[in-house]
Amino acid sequence: MSVSHSESELELEPLPAAAHLLPRPVFDYFAGAAANEETYRANIRAFRRYHFLPRCLRPVASIDSTTTVPPLPTLSAPLLVAPMAMQCMAHPDGELAVARAARAERLAYVASTFATTSLEDIAATDVPRLFQLYCFSDRSITRDLIHRAARARYSAVVVTVDAPRFGRRLRDERNAFQLPPHLSFVNFAHLPSQHEKTTMHALSCRIDQRITFDDIRHYVKLSPIPIWVKGILHPSDAVAAIEAGASAIVVSNHGGRQLDGSIPALDALPQVVAAVNNRVPVLFDSGVRCGEHVVKAIAMGAAAVLLGRPVLWALVEGGEPSVRSYFKDIKQQIHITMKLLGAPSIKDISSDLVTQVNMSKL
Repeated sequence: MSVSHSESELELEPLPAAAHLLPRPVFDYFAGAAANEETYRANIRAFRRYHFLPRCLRPVASIDSTTTVPPLPTLSAPLLVAPMAMQCMAHPDGELAVARAARAERLAYVASTFATTSLEDIAATDVPRLFQLYCFSDRSITRDLIHRAARARYSAVVVTVDAPRFGRRLRDERNAFQLPPHLSFVNFAHLPSQHEKTTMHALSCRIDQRITFDDIRHYVKLSPIPIWVKGILHPSDAVAAIEAGASAIVVSNHGGRQLDGSIPALDALPQVVAAVNNRVPVLFDSGVRCGEHVVKAIAMGAAAVLLGRPVLWALVEGGEPSVRSYFKDIKQQIHITMKLLGAPSIKDISSDLVTQVNMSKL
């Protein structure tokens, strides 16, 4: 398969091996973003605007990256796997391979509504887990998913709020992308039409475009487990989500896959953190590519970081062993960064250790 990328794109993010291992439509689905993909690139570039301001002569012989984000158990690092659909397109073991690798490394996994493995089978891996939820116009589907997640002992439901419809993903339009016929959205196996189980468009049309914070309040009351809200960029929305009963906020622009031209998620993080004012944990995703990025996000107020595409690329290259190797690598990067920064524990990664640089003056 031939995949062309501009020189500037390759400088921003090297072409993964997955580009040559996957069918073009599948790679483009995973790698692609909305419209001209400007926000996707801006997410990664944003980390260049924030520089470390390390402290010296700190006792860093022992580094402790353990993290607790209630109601999850203590994690070995402030890392969760972001919800990503259709992981069995990347590898036959798909979601199970990633969940097992996360469990082995004491990290958390966020299962996607549009997974190609059932939420119950993912739960059977015993990984620390959350369930990502799209809210559907048919409220009975939404209620059913919430109660299934609770019965399967997920720690919380993570409601995605930045997708009243899917973004304008030009790569998918050019490729006429749809789920390969040997796979299905198994969380919807009870739907009457087989066609609806296997096409993204059919399910996306079911997403509720009328949902408001009142609905979040309703689902908080309905759910036996906590409700988190994912896809927040505006500080006022973070406050409204908390007032509606959300137990955590995830600052995210969906990895640039929704509204192109949105603010880079990292630039939105400090204002959201300030507005939340320690009332609930604030987590972060979009554009994270290395351990240094993770530590910058923590310094800017994130309690933990969700990892996206790099996990998929590892999955494509070698299934569970490759994903576990990737987790080990990024944890080591975090440890090295903390040591050089003068921060022996996660609680020592404070806001004064990162400074914003005016790139126009460089």
